Amino acid sequence: MSDQAFEQLLDQAQGGSPAAQYDLAQHYIDQQEFGRARRWFGRAARNGHARAWSQLGLLELRGLGLSPDAAEARRHFESAAAAGDPEGRYQLALMAFRRGTPPEEVFPDLLEAARSGHPGAQRELGVLHLATDPETGRGILSLAAHQDDRIAQSLLARLWADGVGGPADSRMARAWATRAAANGSYCRKRFEPLGGDDQAPDGTSDLDAATLPMPALESTLPPPQHPTGDERVTVWDHMLAAWECEYLMEAAAPLLRPSHTVHPETGEPVHNEMRTSFGCSFHPTDEDFVILNIKRRLAAQTHLPVEHAEPFALLRYEPGQEYKSHWDFIDPRSGEAGRELERFGQRQVTIFSYLTDVAEGGETEFVRREVKVAPRQGRVLMFQNTLPDGRPDEESLHASLPVTSGEKWIATLWMRDKVYAR
Repeated sequence: MSDQAFEQLLDQAQGGSPAAQYDLAQHYIDQQEFGRARRWFGRAARNGHARAWSQLGLLELRGLGLSPDAAEARRHFESAAAAGDPEGRYQLALMAFRRGTPPEEVFPDLLEAARSGHPGAQRELGVLHLATDPETGRGILSLAAHQDDRIAQSLLARLWADGVGGPADSRMARAWATRAAANGSYCRKRFEPLGGDDQAPDGTSDLDAATLPMPALESTLPPPQHPTGDERVTVWDHMLAAWECEYLMEAAAPLLRPSHTVHPETGEPVHNEMRTSFGCSFHPTDEDFVILNIKRRLAAQTHLPVEHAEPFALLRYEPGQEYKSHWDFIDPRSGEAGRELERFGQRQVTIFSYLTDVAEGGETEFVRREVKVAPRQGRVLMFQNTLPDGRPDEESLHASLPVTSGEKWIATLWMRDKVYAR
């Protein structure tokens, strides 16, 4: 923003314009001046700008510029919902879902937010429909995609290419791939074989948002396999659908940074040559209905409450990258372990979700069990990090072998032996 434009916006905001006050607060968000942003969002909200209440709630929830305060965030979202902002209703439902409220109690609010035009709610509602009603799911995703939702556009390109939810149509696949790529889709490289740059769809959808239906969650799971003959290591194929894998990759791609390990004495992140991937961990507020639904499904296989799960950690390995032999349990002999274990508990179970096929390499190797698990899109690997008495299991030593050809994505979920809350 130029100095002149900023001065004009400031004058309008000081003159009492709620829209200008909101835009000025957004400017301060971009500058990471969260205290000033909060003050101007507050003035805009008190002057009748409904979305400003939601932005105040998000600042409180994420702890930007101050410590997180979920109770205050909830009050702001309630004010936003009362003022007619679908973001407020959506965030209230999402907060309840994170706390473990059953889907049937929160999905009505998700549905109402989607019917009110909230693009994120429409995208998530569409994905939740795909397993049981792919035609409806694809239609709902198109509503979000027409609002320029990047992930919805990327998923639509894949659905049209694969013929999920209706006949395959390469022209529509190319068109949505073009839109997704323009918005920074990470998965755009997967669309290159589609070729061309067809005319992107117009800004309308045949589906009426006001009549969107409630999703019915799929409960059938594929049978487990025990490749070692040991029930402490379990594999499921096709546990995650292709669109769920791409959803996780698209959500994580903007957050990726070079991976690190934790210093055993200080607890600080450090670069380590044993780990050469790119990675990120979702902030709890990054986990939406789709991601939380995947987490619930995976956690259910451990017989531990989902509240024991850490946020998802995503890793991307390129050719030559690896993670050498290591354990996932918190080593009680390390300097920070006492505080870590007291506060969050032990990492009892590890769950790997493989998000891509890998042309060559990238297997997970259990060094002391002499077993390798190859990455396949949708495959899930679960293993125990502790013995039945709670002691670390030295046999859980494992490595991510170097990728030889292609690219490997993995979503890791660690289950603690107590409730995990940052």
